[in-house]
Amino acid sequence: MPDKPMAVVAVAFAIGIVFADNVSPIWIGLALVSILAVGYFALPTRLHTTLPLILLLTAGGACRYWNANIIAADDISRYASKVQEFEGRVVSDVTGMPGYVRMILKVDRAKYDERWRPVSGRLMLNLYSQSDGEIPQVGYGDRLRITTRLYLPPEPSNPGTFSWKNYLARQGIYSCAYVYDPSLVKTLRRCGSKNIIGAALAAKQYLVRSINRVHPAREASVMAGVVLGTYAYLDDDVLLNFQRSGTLHIVAASGYNCFIILLLATPVLKLFRIAPTCRGLWIIALIVFYVMMVGTVPSMTRAAIMSILLLLAAPLGRVADYRNLFFVAAFILMLYKPSNLFDIGFQLSFLAVWALIWAGPILESVLRKSSSEASDDKPHRNSGLLSTLSTLFTSRLPRELLSVTIATVAISLVTAPVIAYYFNYISLVCVPANLAVVFAVPVIFIDSLLSALTALIPHGAEFAGAIGTMVTRAMLWSVCNLGSMKYGAVSVQSPGVLWIAGYYIILYAAMSYVRMRYAAR
Repeated sequence: MPDKPMAVVAVAFAIGIVFADNVSPIWIGLALVSILAVGYFALPTRLHTTLPLILLLTAGGACRYWNANIIAADDISRYASKVQEFEGRVVSDVTGMPGYVRMILKVDRAKYDERWRPVSGRLMLNLYSQSDGEIPQVGYGDRLRITTRLYLPPEPSNPGTFSWKNYLARQGIYSCAYVYDPSLVKTLRRCGSKNIIGAALAAKQYLVRSINRVHPAREASVMAGVVLGTYAYLDDDVLLNFQRSGTLHIVAASGYNCFIILLLATPVLKLFRIAPTCRGLWIIALIVFYVMMVGTVPSMTRAAIMSILLLLAAPLGRVADYRNLFFVAAFILMLYKPSNLFDIGFQLSFLAVWALIWAGPILESVLRKSSSEASDDKPHRNSGLLSTLSTLFTSRLPRELLSVTIATVAISLVTAPVIAYYFNYISLVCVPANLAVVFAVPVIFIDSLLSALTALIPHGAEFAGAIGTMVTRAMLWSVCNLGSMKYGAVSVQSPGVLWIAGYYIILYAAMSYVRMRYAAR
């Protein structure tokens, strides 16, 4: 096995999932047996043990994917046309939308053919408001009885477009329901915040209410999005500008959120004289609670897994290897839910982190070596444009700005094909936009968290949150101006698989050349 065994494990498992999604089991079995036979005769003896393990992992990924996509015989979706009533428990946060709320219900009983029968499965439930705007008050863990019909999510009208059916299927949801009359919703038992998840979601709702009380509506929507890692609160025009400017990751749950939690929690724990060996455990607890608040989306779960493993490394006497942590997180997420591999959040999150691990150091080495060469040149010697720019950067701009620039360029290069595939655009202003907003995020994050306290100040909440409001307003000004520029983003068609593969081959070749040219000792 190579020196990074988790890379082999994760990649082999992912290949199995991809094959399972596109190829029948018989052909996969024949392909694996053929590869094993050819490899036995063609590969060196030392690889005769490694190859079967890799193929076994590939087969494991395929089997895990098939098993995860089996619809149970008693799943409620199989009786969608017959169901008249059903009972179940709310197992997600209740998300507020204009005119309705949305939640996931885990169903255990359903009435059809005039009899109550045991069923299983989960469904997406929308509860709409009446003309007076009243919506039934339900929360996580509440047990409900709903009187309504079910429907199966439809296929997309145009091939290649977003599929609501596939999106729900990846979450194990195969049926939906909606209710317009609140009298058809009966709460059998309320849970409240009796468990840790309910407490986390209650804290989330309180925080959102506090932010909306302290700050103006437009700024509050952005601040809630930043601190909770979601763009569900953003207006459509603001969301579009975040997309076009390449700064949507600012309001997406990711490792940056975990980093800020670490940044804020460490001095507080020091203030309370918590022993260094225990600080990591406290921060892990905070990260887990935060994940419960924002939800277990792939990007946030990836960040939490990597952060927790990183924090555990020191107490266990280990040296953390970011590449191994990267692949461990990927493997855990795919093992838990194989369909995560096809989730856009999963793909962009892991590509962005890989860009920082792989491409970032290469780009940094270009500026570092060019800067050293420029400093060694004689004054009369022309050191070239690259050396001049690198000297300018390293001497006049703060080191943090240089780091942000390198990270933004690296992430843009690595994620460009996937963004073009899903969003049909490529941002041309992502570097200046990220430089304009990245240092505002910690201020917004801190002020948003403090809103839970400042909202309690009578007649002074708006004044206490003035700094957060001004910083958010400045960030919005930058994002909206850059995002609304005529040529701020270029519209493109979704590239094909071969085009994407060709792009990454060329990128790998170019980065390999740059690494040999500038990073070689």
